[in-house]
Amino acid sequence: MTLKNGKSNGKLNNQADTQKPQFYSDQAWSKQNEHFALKHFFKQHQQSAPQQNDIVVWVKQAHHLAGALRLVRLENISKHDLDTDNRNENNQEANALPNALPNNSSNVFWLRGLFIAPDCRGQGLASALLHFAFNEQLQPQNTQPSKKIIAFAPPHLHNFYLQNGYLPHNSHTLPQPLKTRYTHAQQQGKTWLCLVRNG
Repeated sequence: MTLKNGKSNGKLNNQADTQKPQFYSDQAWSKQNEHFALKHFFKQHQQSAPQQNDIVVWVKQAHHLAGALRLVRLENISKHDLDTDNRNENNQEANALPNALPNNSSNVFWLRGLFIAPDCRGQGLASALLHFAFNEQLQPQNTQPSKKIIAFAPPHLHNFYLQNGYLPHNSHTLPQPLKTRYTHAQQQGKTWLCLVRNG
């Protein structure tokens, strides 16, 4: 687990050091991890719990959990990952998931979730979390320095993601595991935006 005092380009107000947001991360979430407070945070706010191999990044403010996000490397996405948020659905497409992945799959990440507690919103914490995760935590695993995060977002968050460096992405060019997930969501009536941030 890593920790870094928050310095963001968000809308955080100047406060004493004890009030500054602090960012934490776990590069390979394990079900055995003793992050009881974080697990409770996800459960309390009815958010999907982290899965094994998730990269989990969270922020505390005034010693209280304020928000968290979950990422997974494309090469670690499994059929279980694609079905996690749809446990009660018969996802036949995911069961037929191809194994082929692009050569740079270790540098491609899926933003599985981003959540800020309702009483902590409007302070720039979501932007700060995205910024911290992208710039401080995601390290390419080969000689290629580039990396990208793919996100599926509801339409009302379009401007938020644009302001944080994400651009519209053609869903037809998604890597197969994510294309399967996106197509299934559309079939279920979801109107997700397909976005990507490159760096």
